[in-house]
Amino acid sequence: MLNPTLLQPTLEVAATRTSSAAAAAVVSRSSIASGTQQATGPYCVISKPCVLGLIAKEAQVSLPRYTLESLLALQQFSRNERTAHLLHNLKQGVAICGYELQCYPFGFASQPSVKHVVDNYLQDFQDISELQESMGDNIVWSPEVKAVMSGIFTRHKVFGVTGSALPIWQ
Repeated sequence: MLNPTLLQPTLEVAATRTSSAAAAAVVSRSSIASGTQQATGPYCVISKPCVLGLIAKEAQVSLPRYTLESLLALQQFSRNERTAHLLHNLKQGVAICGYELQCYPFGFASQPSVKHVVDNYLQDFQDISELQESMGDNIVWSPEVKAVMSGIFTRHKVFGVTGSALPIWQ
């Protein structure tokens, strides 16, 4: 059984996100954040909650900050508890990254390269959400978890290789 306190940030929590209260109010009132988005497409399916709405909600939560001691303390948990902890924090981190990229000013979020990265974060979030939904409270290290982690790593590794070659090309 999963320890419910494991998923609650009991460690030192990062400072409040830098977004202003006005921006947070707009996000909370938007149809995307409320989950009432009725558009169809790869991320908004009428029969399921809108992924964009779920990302907007997850992105408002700060990630915990870890010290070396707190990371070493994770080794006392079982492999399955560490897996649940990893999936929970990875889902939040992916949501924050995708949300922040989507909020770039001056139309930078509309650039094809940024849209492609945002699509990858949306796919990562969707993969993790589906995995958590299929496993319920019984999150264990399994081939399915490994496949999702490998998919995330592979998608982002391609961008790292492309990004490292960009200065050479310029």
